Amino acid sequence: MDSAQTPQPVWKRKLQRAGREFGIWNRNLFYSLVEILILSVATAIIFVTVVSFLKVLWHMYLQTPVGRKFTLDMSLLAEHRLAHLLDKDLLLFSIEVTVTALVACLALSAVCQVLALRRLLYEGHGLVNRFMWALVFSAASAYGLFSYSHNDFPVAFALCFVPSICMFATCMTVSARLLPELTPAGVLELTQRFINFVFRPER
Repeated sequence: MDSAQTPQPVWKRKLQRAGREFGIWNRNLFYSLVEILILSVATAIIFVTVVSFLKVLWHMYLQTPVGRKFTLDMSLLAEHRLAHLLDKDLLLFSIEVTVTALVACLALSAVCQVLALRRLLYEGHGLVNRFMWALVFSAASAYGLFSYSHNDFPVAFALCFVPSICMFATCMTVSARLLPELTPAGVLELTQRFINFVFRPER
């Protein structure tokens, strides 16, 4: 009975508290990864659907009188950007664009969270503001695709627009869930919390 009523040392209680808080963050990380995985798969399916629809429209256009005249010049057809894009493997192409957009959206949303731009310029604002942010995320994704592919930036922007629209809001939420704000006020708050954790007695 005496040993059961003996209070634990302060350092041990602090370690247990730190372990609980790390466990909560770890669970949030796991749930966020699952959420991002499901979102990425859904986005890739949407992208494949959109590109497949464009491919059907393109083949329908080639069957028109104007399209048949266009196909007579094979060199012109081979150099046409849309024909080149639609000639790709749609599954691999959708994965490439989706992964590029995902990485860009996660990186940009992390920057927005760390610099408190999400709280100041995104959270609580209207639909027009969100659309402007969607354009910013699409441009970031397009730059990533443009930097390693042969597509021009306007083409890369058009390709990344739909995936970025699908993913940027969730990436913003995930970054807010996992990362702190590292502005001067945010750093001061983190420092104060650390000092209280280390030096303040446990109740």
